[in-house]
Amino acid sequence: MMLTLKLGRRVIPVANLEAASTVYGIHRDRSTSGPSRFPDGFITDADGKVIARVSYSGNVWEPGEWKPGAVPLFRPKA
Repeated sequence: MMLTLKLGRRVIPVANLEAASTVYGIHRDRSTSGPSRFPDGFITDADGKVIARVSYSGNVWEPGEWKPGAVPLFRPKA
């Protein structure tokens, strides 16, 4: 399945949720923006549908707003 990570104006092909989290982290770490200014990433499928969201921590979540008790789809290793 072809996935892309949309990060601001960038559209980056990724293999899976783990790769999206890793690529997001690389861009975040190169940035001088903190969590209040660096955008979430959005993972889309081949049809352009958003299937997940990457937060500043690198966690991958179901699309939409975070809800108390939500469990990440992917959590990067510490």
